[in-house]
Amino acid sequence: MGYLEERLKRQVKKGDVIFQDGSSGQSMFIILEGQVEISKILGDQKTILAKLGVGSIFGEMAILDNQPRSATATAITNCVVLAISREMLRTRLEEVPKWLQTFFGIIVERLRIATRSQSSLLARGAGRQVVNLLAMSARQEKPDDQEKIILPWSKLVSSIAFFIGLNEERVNDTVNKLVLAHLGKSDRREGIGRVFIIEYPDKVYQFADYCRERHMVETGHAEELSEQFSFKDKQEKELLQVLEEIVTEQGAMEDFPAATLEKRLQTRFKNPMKVYQPMIESFGQSGLLGSFHPEGSEPAYRVNNRDLLEEKLAKVRLLAELSDLEQKIME
Repeated sequence: MGYLEERLKRQVKKGDVIFQDGSSGQSMFIILEGQVEISKILGDQKTILAKLGVGSIFGEMAILDNQPRSATATAITNCVVLAISREMLRTRLEEVPKWLQTFFGIIVERLRIATRSQSSLLARGAGRQVVNLLAMSARQEKPDDQEKIILPWSKLVSSIAFFIGLNEERVNDTVNKLVLAHLGKSDRREGIGRVFIIEYPDKVYQFADYCRERHMVETGHAEELSEQFSFKDKQEKELLQVLEEIVTEQGAMEDFPAATLEKRLQTRFKNPMKVYQPMIESFGQSGLLGSFHPEGSEPAYRVNNRDLLEEKLAKVRLLAELSDLEQKIME
């Protein structure tokens, strides 16, 4: 090894933190001996992103794009690393053509975006897995005489933590959030201790199915949510949301001016009326909505099938409720 390389060598003891997530980056590193763990705290859970061995390079992104460190590096064993400073790297990069420097910058930015996306997915994915395993546990239990399902809290938390590799504190926190979201109750039973009580199992199972589908779509294992948990046409959902506002305000009245619908859609969703015209025609063909133009008055719409509208609005409310529950659990 040359004189320069000897000057750059650093001895790192097992367990030492080489750099911390969020800190400024002044050097990148090459592992000559030992192993280094790259990790990130998601919520209150440490997540290991990679374990690196001899020859691996890490910490390069922070000194290439001047952004804070995106993860923590810790020595798993006693290590020897080469520490290459920002200034040294910059000197070397000045010898590289400008177009190649630009290329390096683009690659680094894409890596950062990928890291942020992965972190977000891991955090949400952990919560969804807790919900799914809790629902699986509930399905295996026989309801009591009041159709409630009672799960021993400690056993539930430890079992879920074991199966998905989370610490019990993180699982316990998510189960507590389910209580706060009214998907279950916390109580104590003699001889058991603390228990998680599910009063409405079908609601929990439905939310678990929703979480599973959302996770599959976000991780690329499915292209889209099933029809149960989505609207194939975004304009249908938006149109229904505005129709709900109008019919709620008008009570038993079935007719309303076309201008009211147009104004509400433009104000709330910033879209011109023509965007919704195909869906309005579809509602007309299904018998839900009709249009008419009274003599001497402005064009208007009429709700022809209130039951069909309520059926569609029930789905809008359900999806809003599931989305709200998900946000509460994943916070």
